Amino acid sequence: MFLSLPIVINLLLYITLITVTSAKFIMHKQWILAGCSSGLVYVYRYEPEKKKSVEKIRVLQGHSNAINSLAVHSTKPCVLSASKDGKILIWDYENEWELMKTFDVKSPVQHVAFSPKDSNMFASAQDKTVKIWDWHSGNCKSTLSGHSDLVLCLDYFSQGDQLYLITGSRDKTAKIWDCKTRSCVRTLEG
Repeated sequence: MFLSLPIVINLLLYITLITVTSAKFIMHKQWILAGCSSGLVYVYRYEPEKKKSVEKIRVLQGHSNAINSLAVHSTKPCVLSASKDGKILIWDYENEWELMKTFDVKSPVQHVAFSPKDSNMFASAQDKTVKIWDWHSGNCKSTLSGHSDLVLCLDYFSQGDQLYLITGSRDKTAKIWDCKTRSCVRTLEG
Protein backbone atom coordinates (compact mmCIF):
# COMPACT_ATOMS: atom_id res chain seq x y z
CA MET A 1 0.00 0.00 0.00
CA PHE A 2 1.41 3.36 -1.01
CA LEU A 3 0.57 6.70 0.55
CA SER A 4 -0.53 9.48 -1.76
CA LEU A 5 1.39 12.75 -1.92
CA PRO A 6 -1.26 14.77 0.01
CA ILE A 7 -1.17 12.20 2.82
CA VAL A 8 2.62 12.27 2.99
CA ILE A 9 2.55 16.09 3.07
CA ASN A 10 -0.08 15.96 5.82
CA LEU A 11 2.14 13.60 7.82
CA LEU A 12 5.20 15.78 7.35
CA LEU A 13 3.31 18.83 8.64
CA TYR A 14 3.29 17.14 12.04
CA ILE A 15 7.04 16.77 12.21
CA THR A 16 8.42 19.58 10.07
CA LEU A 17 11.17 20.56 12.49
CA ILE A 18 12.56 17.06 12.94
CA THR A 19 14.37 14.93 10.38
CA VAL A 20 12.66 11.59 9.81
CA THR A 21 15.41 8.97 9.69
CA SER A 22 13.36 5.76 9.50
CA ALA A 23 9.75 4.96 8.68
CA LYS A 24 7.57 1.82 8.81
CA PHE A 25 3.92 0.99 8.23
CA ILE A 26 1.98 -1.54 10.33
CA MET A 27 -0.65 -2.60 7.82
CA HIS A 28 -3.15 -4.41 10.06
CA LYS A 29 -3.23 -1.46 12.49
CA GLN A 30 -3.05 1.26 9.82
CA TRP A 31 -0.20 2.91 11.73
CA ILE A 32 2.73 4.89 10.40
CA LEU A 33 5.90 4.92 12.52
CA ALA A 34 8.41 7.74 12.06
CA GLY A 35 11.77 7.50 13.82
CA CYS A 36 13.42 10.90 14.09
CA SER A 37 16.77 12.60 14.58
CA SER A 38 15.52 13.72 18.00
CA GLY A 39 15.49 10.12 19.27
CA LEU A 40 11.69 10.03 19.35
CA VAL A 41 9.42 7.64 17.47
CA TYR A 42 6.08 9.10 16.39
CA VAL A 43 3.10 6.81 15.85
CA TYR A 44 0.32 7.99 13.53
CA ARG A 45 -3.04 6.45 12.72
CA TYR A 46 -3.74 6.50 8.99
CA GLU A 47 -7.46 6.55 8.11
CA PRO A 48 -7.90 7.56 4.46
CA GLU A 49 -11.69 7.65 4.73
CA LYS A 50 -11.58 10.52 7.24
CA LYS A 51 -11.00 14.18 6.41
CA LYS A 52 -8.07 14.34 8.82
CA SER A 53 -6.59 11.09 7.58
CA VAL A 54 -3.39 11.12 9.65
CA GLU A 55 -3.52 11.56 13.41
CA LYS A 56 -0.61 11.41 15.87
CA ILE A 57 -1.55 8.88 18.54
CA ARG A 58 1.69 8.29 20.46
CA VAL A 59 5.26 9.48 20.93
CA LEU A 60 7.76 6.86 22.09
CA GLN A 61 10.58 8.16 24.26
CA GLY A 62 13.54 6.04 25.24
CA HIS A 63 16.50 7.01 23.11
CA SER A 64 18.96 9.83 23.74
CA ASN A 65 20.11 10.19 20.13
CA ALA A 66 18.81 9.84 16.57
CA ILE A 67 16.81 6.81 15.47
CA ASN A 68 18.64 4.99 12.67
CA SER A 69 16.30 2.06 12.09
CA LEU A 70 12.87 0.66 12.89
CA ALA A 71 11.65 -2.91 12.42
CA VAL A 72 8.20 -4.45 12.81
CA HIS A 73 7.82 -8.13 13.71
CA SER A 74 5.81 -10.06 11.12
CA THR A 75 3.65 -11.98 13.64
CA LYS A 76 4.24 -10.54 17.14
CA PRO A 77 3.05 -7.10 18.33
CA CYS A 78 6.62 -5.83 18.59
CA VAL A 79 8.63 -2.96 17.13
CA LEU A 80 12.39 -2.46 17.33
CA SER A 81 13.91 1.00 17.46
CA ALA A 82 17.67 1.36 17.03
CA SER A 83 19.63 4.50 17.69
CA LYS A 84 22.94 6.28 17.54
CA ASP A 85 22.85 6.07 21.36
CA GLY A 86 23.93 2.40 21.09
CA LYS A 87 20.62 1.00 22.27
CA ILE A 88 17.92 -1.18 20.73
CA LEU A 89 14.49 -0.95 22.33
CA ILE A 90 11.62 -3.41 21.90
CA TRP A 91 8.12 -1.93 22.15
CA ASP A 92 4.90 -3.92 22.65
CA TYR A 93 2.18 -2.11 20.71
CA GLU A 94 -0.62 -4.36 22.01
CA ASN A 95 0.23 -3.35 25.59
CA GLU A 96 0.07 0.47 25.35
CA TRP A 97 3.48 0.59 23.65
CA GLU A 98 5.17 -0.79 26.76
CA LEU A 99 8.97 -0.84 26.61
CA MET A 100 9.63 -4.58 26.82
CA LYS A 101 13.41 -4.73 26.71
CA THR A 102 16.53 -2.64 26.19
CA PHE A 103 19.67 -3.96 24.52
CA ASP A 104 22.89 -2.04 25.13
CA VAL A 105 25.02 -2.56 22.03
CA LYS A 106 27.61 0.02 23.19
CA SER A 107 28.09 1.29 19.64
CA PRO A 108 25.72 3.33 17.46
CA VAL A 109 23.25 0.92 15.85
CA GLN A 110 22.79 1.35 12.10
CA HIS A 111 20.10 -1.18 11.19
CA VAL A 112 17.89 -3.80 12.86
CA ALA A 113 15.60 -6.60 11.71
CA PHE A 114 13.60 -9.38 13.33
CA SER A 115 14.24 -12.92 12.15
CA PRO A 116 11.06 -14.37 10.61
CA LYS A 117 11.93 -17.91 11.73
CA ASP A 118 12.79 -17.70 15.44
CA SER A 119 13.36 -15.34 18.37
CA ASN A 120 16.50 -13.79 16.88
CA MET A 121 17.04 -10.22 15.80
CA PHE A 122 19.90 -8.82 13.77
CA ALA A 123 21.67 -5.53 14.48
CA SER A 124 24.50 -3.81 12.64
CA ALA A 125 26.61 -1.34 14.57
CA GLN A 126 29.46 1.07 13.92
CA ASP A 127 31.97 -1.57 15.03
CA LYS A 128 31.67 -3.15 11.51
CA THR A 129 29.82 -6.22 12.85
CA VAL A 130 26.35 -7.67 12.90
CA LYS A 131 25.18 -9.11 16.18
CA ILE A 132 22.51 -11.79 16.49
CA TRP A 133 20.47 -11.35 19.66
CA ASP A 134 17.78 -13.53 21.19
CA TRP A 135 15.15 -10.89 21.81
CA HIS A 136 13.35 -13.04 24.41
CA SER A 137 16.35 -13.73 26.65
CA GLY A 138 18.33 -10.60 25.81
CA ASN A 139 21.49 -12.61 25.11
CA CYS A 140 23.86 -11.87 22.25
CA LYS A 141 24.15 -15.25 20.52
CA SER A 142 26.73 -14.46 17.89
CA THR A 143 28.75 -11.75 16.19
CA LEU A 144 29.26 -11.77 12.43
CA SER A 145 32.58 -10.19 11.46
CA GLY A 146 33.97 -9.76 7.98
CA HIS A 147 33.24 -6.26 6.75
CA SER A 148 36.11 -3.76 6.82
CA ASP A 149 33.86 -0.72 7.23
CA LEU A 150 30.48 0.29 8.62
CA VAL A 151 27.59 -2.13 7.96
CA LEU A 152 24.85 0.17 6.66
CA CYS A 153 21.98 -2.20 5.95
CA LEU A 154 20.79 -5.76 6.33
CA ASP A 155 17.93 -7.98 5.32
CA TYR A 156 17.11 -11.67 5.29
CA PHE A 157 15.81 -14.19 2.80
CA SER A 158 14.90 -17.87 2.88
CA GLN A 159 15.56 -20.78 0.60
CA GLY A 160 13.37 -23.60 1.85
CA ASP A 161 13.96 -23.93 5.58
CA GLN A 162 17.33 -22.19 5.40
CA LEU A 163 17.53 -18.54 6.50
CA TYR A 164 20.20 -16.21 5.11
CA LEU A 165 21.19 -12.70 6.07
CA ILE A 166 22.50 -10.19 3.56
CA THR A 167 24.54 -7.20 4.73
CA GLY A 168 25.68 -4.12 2.85
CA SER A 169 28.68 -2.11 3.92
CA ARG A 170 30.56 1.08 3.27
CA ASP A 171 33.44 -1.24 2.28
CA LYS A 172 31.64 -1.58 -1.09
CA THR A 173 30.62 -5.20 -0.52
CA ALA A 174 27.49 -7.13 0.28
CA LYS A 175 27.84 -10.38 2.17
CA ILE A 176 25.48 -13.34 2.38
CA TRP A 177 25.52 -15.16 5.72
CA ASP A 178 24.17 -18.60 6.59
CA CYS A 179 22.18 -17.96 9.78
CA LYS A 180 22.55 -21.56 10.96
CA THR A 181 26.35 -21.78 10.71
CA ARG A 182 26.89 -18.02 11.24
CA SER A 183 29.36 -18.00 8.37
CA CYS A 184 29.74 -15.83 5.28
CA VAL A 185 28.89 -17.93 2.23
CA ARG A 186 29.35 -15.27 -0.45
CA THR A 187 30.84 -11.81 -0.85
CA LEU A 188 29.48 -9.62 -3.63
CA GLU A 189 31.69 -6.85 -4.99
CA GLY A 190 31.08 -4.11 -7.56
